[in-house]
Amino acid sequence: MKFNDHEWIAATPWQTWYTLITPALLQKCLHDCERVERVSETEYHIRFNTSDTQGFKHFDGTVFIEEAQAPTLLRLAFNGSGRHATLTIGHAEIRIEAGEHGGTRISYSLEAATGGPLARVKPETMEKRARRHLDGFFLRLSSLAADAPGAAPPPPPPPSTGGAKGLLSWLGLTAVVLVVLAYFIFLRP
Repeated sequence: MKFNDHEWIAATPWQTWYTLITPALLQKCLHDCERVERVSETEYHIRFNTSDTQGFKHFDGTVFIEEAQAPTLLRLAFNGSGRHATLTIGHAEIRIEAGEHGGTRISYSLEAATGGPLARVKPETMEKRARRHLDGFFLRLSSLAADAPGAAPPPPPPPSTGGAKGLLSWLGLTAVVLVVLAYFIFLRP
């Protein structure tokens, strides 16, 4: 299955980025998602709970960040497995850019393959389900990102060129020099 498309998000690129990489917010974007945990800087564990007439079924997945350039690019690889679904693997590329008239344009390329019982589902049916889930994901992402922190992270502080701390150091050094000079001029016999 392959998808190449773009969506418009009513939030800034930084708000969108923040929502995509924050586990609690990402979890809210994913339908039937029970948990998103950050395992490391480049790995997330995801658990889905789906239900049907036979009860709840778990589907566990891992998402690996292959490349991240905040706030413009995410390249991901993912795999998942569950007793009822057996296997899903794939990769995605997400590009984030400021929209011309505000908001954010997300371009994405997604490729996935399935095995086991999921592989027996007709491709048209699987594509229709996937499209419905993608549409829901982007609606929730847009809603959540609009309320996310929106500013770019603050730049690192510039190298110290003195400032108040530097001024105090110079004043302290000047006072020491004046005391030493006064000692030698006035108090030393």
